This record gives sequence, C-alpha cells and structure tokens, in this order.
Amino acid sequence: MFLGLVLGLCAAFFQSCSYLGSRWFVGRYPGGSVRLLALGHVWMGAVSIVLAAAFWPDTMPAFGTYAYSLLGTVGFYLLGQMCLFLALRHTDASRVSPLLGLKVLMLALMSAVFLDAHYSIQQWSAVGLSILAAVMLALSGGTIARNSLLWAVAACLPYCLSDMNIKLLVGHFDAMGLLGSSVFATAITYLFCGLLGGAMLVFLPKADKRQWRDATPFAAAWLISMLFLYACFGQIGVVFGNILQSTRGIQSILMGAIIAHWGMVTLERKIHRGALLERIAAAILMTAAIALFYLG
Repeated sequence: MFLGLVLGLCAAFFQSCSYLGSRWFVGRYPGGSVRLLALGHVWMGAVSIVLAAAFWPDTMPAFGTYAYSLLGTVGFYLLGQMCLFLALRHTDASRVSPLLGLKVLMLALMSAVFLDAHYSIQQWSAVGLSILAAVMLALSGGTIARNSLLWAVAACLPYCLSDMNIKLLVGHFDAMGLLGSSVFATAITYLFCGLLGGAMLVFLPKADKRQWRDATPFAAAWLISMLFLYACFGQIGVVFGNILQSTRGIQSILMGAIIAHWGMVTLERKIHRGALLERIAAAILMTAAIALFYLG
C-alpha cells in the first residue's frame, strides 16, 4: 500500500508540471489545443517505441485479449485531454487542476455499479471529503471562468472511463510484475496515441521547430506522470489512486504561487492571503481524505 501511495503522489506531481506546460503552450499559440494534442503525443509515441522494445514480454498475449482495454484507454484519454486543454485556455492551471478531483466521486460510483466494488462508510466519507476539498480549491480566490468550469467538468467522465481501462490493461500483463506491466502498458498506450497524433498533423498547418520544442515540457512531464500512474493503479486500484491524484490540485497551487512570485504572471496570477488560507484549509481536507480512505 505504501508503494502505491508514493507512486500516486509522484504521478500527481508530474501531472501538475504537465498542466503548466499545457497552459504555456496554448497561451502562446492561437488554437494551440489541437496542435499540442498532436505534437505532444508524437513526442510521447517516439519515446514509447524505446520503452516498448525494452520491456517487450517474453510471451505476448493475443491482441484480441487486450484490444478493448487499450482502445478504451486511448480514446477516452484523448477526449479528456482535449477538454482539459480547452479549459486551460481560459484560466490558470491551479484553478483547473483541482476540479479534476470530481473524478473521484464518478469513479467510486462507477466502480460500485459496474465492477461490484464495495466501500465502507469511512471510505465513502473520504471520497466526499476529497470532492469538497477540490471544490474549495477551485473556488478560492474568486469565481472560476465559466468556460473553464464546463470544460474541466466535461473532462472528468472520459478520464474516468480511461482510468478504468488502464486498470484492465495493466492486468493483462501482470505476469511481467508491477514494473514491467505498468511500463509496457504505458508504452503501448502512448505508442498508439503517437500514431494518432501523427495522423492529426496531416490535417494541421505545418509546425515549425519552435512549436515542436515548446511541446516537449508537456510531453515529458505527462509521460513520466503516466508511468507512475499506471503502476499506481496496478498496485492500489483506480479510486484510491485518484484520491492520491487529487493532491495535484494542492501541488499546482504551490507551484502556481512560486511561479507568480517569480513574476511569470502569464502562467499564474498572484493570489491574496485570504485565498491562500482557503487553499491551505482545502489541503488539510484532502490530506484527511487520503488518510481516511487508507485506514478504511
């Protein structure tokens, strides 16, 4: 359980970094959401070729056994990413990131209904606390832009469906152990995403060297995050893994405060002391939710 906790927190950290990379790119290039989706995944696909070759299993399962979970992971993930990029066009990453904590409630409900998962009252209370913390984090410092709110909430459902397929996909390769199965599942997912990203570029204006370069911060941070996340889901499951992921909201706020202090206000705006105190209170709630679910 402790290993899963560490993996989840590492995934949250690098996701927070990727949101800043996304915000930076879409703020620099008009209509940059689709372009970043394509360029970033071509970069990740190229790295995934190396990872897949290095971790190729001795006995590869038939494609039909894992095809649906792979396609579900990729398709719902890309839809969620597109919604997220659109949300980041209108507001700071530290405002959008906490809203993705709403995935926790969706996942718990979906797991209970479709996967016959059972949770104690204490664990349902942990889910509720994590949702309350996410809302507090998002609303601190003023009302969030309507477009960002709608797109962030819209991203949650496809992300949930992708996460559930990730758990299934990693399970198809569990004979390789946690490291091998999680890395290989990540690699084939993003190899497939890279192919789709390359296909998208055919229909977009040609990207110059600067755009390829500016897509790398998002791509690097996101792929590293996914390596941790797939292992986390394989170790402790999707719901608890997403509660841990919800700490990315807190981490994004801390990163945002540092970046704003450095004067990078195009990425993050400065917040007043009252908003900071609200966010600290939300951070305490989020920590309590993690502890409550762990002990439940």
